[in-house]
Amino acid sequence: MENPSNEALTYDWKLYVSGPGFDNLLRADTASTSNVFDLYNVHNAGLGTDNCRVTVKVNAPDPSRSKGPITVWTGRCTYYSFNLN
Repeated sequence: MENPSNEALTYDWKLYVSGPGFDNLLRADTASTSNVFDLYNVHNAGLGTDNCRVTVKVNAPDPSRSKGPITVWTGRCTYYSFNLN
C-alpha cells in the first residue's frame, strides 16, 4: 500500500478460524498503529487445528479513503479454543 502523503494510518487486524459449520473470530486488534499483527494463543485449553485467515482494514484519516478489509494470509493454525480457569 502506498502512503505518499505520509498520513497517520491505523489498522484493523482480525484472525478467523474456520471448519465444518463454523467461522469464528479468534483475535482482533482494532485501530492499531502497527502494520504488524503478532499472532499468539489467547486461550489456554482446547487445542485444535483448523483453517484460518488474517484480514486487515487500513484506516485513513478521511474514512472515505480507508481500504479493506482484505485477506492478507490464509493457512492452517493450531490454537487453543477456550480457557480453563
